[in-house]
Order: sequence, then structure tokens, then C-alpha cells
Amino acid sequence: MSNSKIVLMNLSERPRVLWAGDSLGDDTGDRLFRLGNIYTLHFYEYRARMDYNQETFKIHPNDVGFGEPYSAVRYHDHQSKVTHHLALNFQLPEITQEFEWSAPLLISPSQEDIDFTRNRLLKINQIFKTSPMHAEVETWSLLLHYCHRSGKSIESLSRSKDMQRMRRAYAMIENGLARSIYAEDIARGLGISTTHLSRLFKKYANCPLGTYIRRRRIKRAHELLVYSEKPIKEVAEIVGIPDLANFNRLIRRELKNPPRKVRELKEGLTVRKEIT
Repeated sequence: MSNSKIVLMNLSERPRVLWAGDSLGDDTGDRLFRLGNIYTLHFYEYRARMDYNQETFKIHPNDVGFGEPYSAVRYHDHQSKVTHHLALNFQLPEITQEFEWSAPLLISPSQEDIDFTRNRLLKINQIFKTSPMHAEVETWSLLLHYCHRSGKSIESLSRSKDMQRMRRAYAMIENGLARSIYAEDIARGLGISTTHLSRLFKKYANCPLGTYIRRRRIKRAHELLVYSEKPIKEVAEIVGIPDLANFNRLIRRELKNPPRKVRELKEGLTVRKEIT
């Protein structure tokens, strides 16, 4: 088990809160989330284990947990029949050497901080829809309570630079799904070698670059099939697989049904802001 993992943030500006709420359910099976371009904050009220980018952590009641953009998070081994947590999804400015804060991935607060955190999150949940700016100010205050300015170690600076590169790479992929995407072009845009790019994706995306691109194409195709009325041929072109036969084979292999059936069923796509 590890408990030294840190999350880096830029708190020089007010966060943009995308969602605030609580979750209560009886789904205690394994759940895998792949975060998009968002940070998360959770206030847990159950015991479980969490795999965060392939590292395993224990979750205890009243723990505060953070998540960085584009991370893979899996919850498993729940020790209760129901799960409940308060949560926030938010966006922050890109991290720079001048503006970098850090916090532990998981924090076990004091009793005073437990009450403070719960009350602050409940307040944010209550005012998020009616007064989003006030909710963001409250979120900013909560983040500053748990974060501190980083010490600018060589390791910290290197990680910040890697995360900046990964965010740029993710954006290049999202904007280029309709076209052929080459590792050489992404690496050139980031000013690094293809070897370095490969290492970054294995470290931060937990998969090779080609696998990540394929997953994004499948995910986008799934969304378009379920939530749009675009012709299947157009969907194939939008996600960069214009050969309809290849598109049909890929969808059938990955989603267990041909595109037309996926559209008819409208199943299998969990709508959560946390998932890419």
C-alpha cells in the first residue's frame, strides 16, 4: 500500500465547478472511471480500496480524496452494502512553475476538519445551481485549506512538465480524431521524442498511445451512436475510421454489437461527468 501520492494543482484562480452533489447507491462491485479534463474531490463515507493509476490505496470513512485530470480510478473491495460520498468535479488553470500547489491524494482529517469539510461540501451542493460563483469561491477556500505551495523539487518540476505535456497531447488527440493521428506529429508538437512520448503514455495513461487513441475513437463513436441521429457512415468519418467495414468490425469487437444494434439498445454508456 502507498499513501505518499500527491496531486498537483494551480490555485491561482477560482476553480470552475462543473458538478457538485452526493452519491448514494448499493453498487459495490468494481467500478472503473477514467477522468476527463477535470479534477475531483470526494468525501468518502465508506471503506474500500482504490486503484489510482495502478497504485492501490485504502479508503476509510471521512477520508478526503483528490483526483487529477485523465487519471484512471477503480474502486473495489467495498466493506459495506451501500456507498455514499459527497463530491465535486472542477477545472483549474494549467500548472506552471510559478503557480503550483499540492495535496496528498488521500487525507484523513481531524474531527474538526471532518465537520468543516462535510459542512462546506453540503453548502456547495446547495448553492451550486443557483449561485455557481459563490459555490466556486467556497470550493476555492476548501482546496486552499488542504493544499500548500509545492517546494519546487526537481521531481515536482519534472512531473508538472510531464502533466502539461500530457494535457496538450490529450487535446491534440481529441481535436484530431477525424484524421490520421501519428505519434511523430504529437511528439513534434510537444517538442519531445516519440520514445519520450511513449513513456509518458505508459506512465500517465496506463496504455500505449495507439491504444489510447483507439479507446477515444470507440468512446466518441459510442456517444454519437447513442445520443445523436447522425448516419453511421458519418459517425465513422467523425471518429477517423471512414472505412465502414472496418468501423463495423471495430464496434462489434469492442461493444459486442454492430453499430445499428448499439444505437437501438442505447445501453452501455454510463453518463457520469467523471468518465471520459
